[in-house]
Amino acid sequence: MTSKVHLLSDDRARPLHWLTSPGQRGDSPMFAPVLDGLLLMTLESGGTRGSSNSFDRRRSR
Repeated sequence: MTSKVHLLSDDRARPLHWLTSPGQRGDSPMFAPVLDGLLLMTLESGGTRGSSNSFDRRRSR
């Protein structure tokens, strides 16, 4: 038995959301569910990972 991990990561390769599927399943059918997981995370937290540390130009002046 085999399996695949469908992983969505940020720009520093930190995992944001992942799903596992049977190894015989294609990658394309899992694209939308992985992105849906990111949408749910964004709605729950009010932003994406790292948004609280984002650069604010007004504070840097």
